[in-house]
Amino acid sequence: MLSIESIIAILKKKKVELAPGLTENEIRKCEEIFDIQFPPALKNLLREVVPISKEFINWRDHSKRNVLRIKKRLDWPWEGIVFDIEENDFWPLSWGVKPDLVAERIRIAKEKYDLAPIHSHRYMPEGSEQVLSVYQTDIIFYGTTLLEYFQIELDWKPYERMDFENIKAIPFWTEIMDANN
Repeated sequence: MLSIESIIAILKKKKVELAPGLTENEIRKCEEIFDIQFPPALKNLLREVVPISKEFINWRDHSKRNVLRIKKRLDWPWEGIVFDIEENDFWPLSWGVKPDLVAERIRIAKEKYDLAPIHSHRYMPEGSEQVLSVYQTDIIFYGTTLLEYFQIELDWKPYERMDFENIKAIPFWTEIMDANN
C-alpha cells in the first residue's frame, strides 16, 4: 500500500480533487457498464480514492452524460488503431498474415484489444502494471508501475529516468510499438 499512499500524496500535492474510494460493488458495476477489467494496481488505487478532474474519470458518476463521456474515452484509442488499419495499412507482422478484407483485420485486432483509462491519454492494459501513452498506433511506455507513471506525469521524475530496464512486453500493445520501430 506504500505506492498507493505515495500516489495519493502526489495527487494531493497537485491539488487533484479526491473522492472517497469505490466499494467492491461500485468497481464491479463500472467493469460491467464499461466492459473493462481494471488492472490490479488501478483497482487498488480506486478502492482508496477516486481522483476527479477534467483528465481523470469520475467512475462514481453514472449519469447518462458521464457514461457517454467515459465510453468515448475508452473508444478513443481503439478508433485510432482502426484509423491506422484502414487508412495507413497498419498491420504488425506478429499478428500473422494480413487479411485482404479490412473488416477482418479490424476483427482480429479487436480480439486483442483491452485497456483501462487512467489520466488524459494514458492507459493500463488489463492484467498489466505498466502504463502506456496511446495516440492511434503511436504508443509508448509511460511508467513501469502506476506509481512511476504518476511520478513522471505529475511529480518530479523526468521521463528519461523511467525504469526502462523493467519494461515487460505486453501482448498486442508491444506488437504495435515494435511495428512502428
